[in-house]
Amino acid sequence: MRIALFVLTALLATAQAPTKDEKVIGLLKAMNMQPVLENMIQQQMAAFKKMAPQVPEKLWDEIGKEMRVDELLEKSAVIYSTHFTEAEIDDMLRFYSTPTGKKMLAKLPVISSESMEMGRQWGTAAAARVAARLKAEGHLK
Repeated sequence: MRIALFVLTALLATAQAPTKDEKVIGLLKAMNMQPVLENMIQQQMAAFKKMAPQVPEKLWDEIGKEMRVDELLEKSAVIYSTHFTEAEIDDMLRFYSTPTGKKMLAKLPVISSESMEMGRQWGTAAAARVAARLKAEGHLK
């Protein structure tokens, strides 16, 4: 019995907690960044193919395999690690595991899309107002 307890204690002591980098990767995955990055790669590949349509599809397939999501996750993790402490990463991990955090993640793409459209409309209206004012004051013809 003592030996089993000793072995269990030794195993628990040697089990290491995740590193900050591992936590950040977990956070990015919890934030559904992997599909976003996969989409980014697909868009980049489509742009490459449009730029060089003469390239055989087999070569594009090989190039596509070199564009790895895990590499983008690691590079993104460096950025997050720079801006957030390990305690803040832990807080975010806890938040995104709550019902509210999960709802936020689910709604974020729609909110972002609606916000971008609102910003586009606002920018168009602002440009029209500025142009009208400049024209009224004789700075534009």
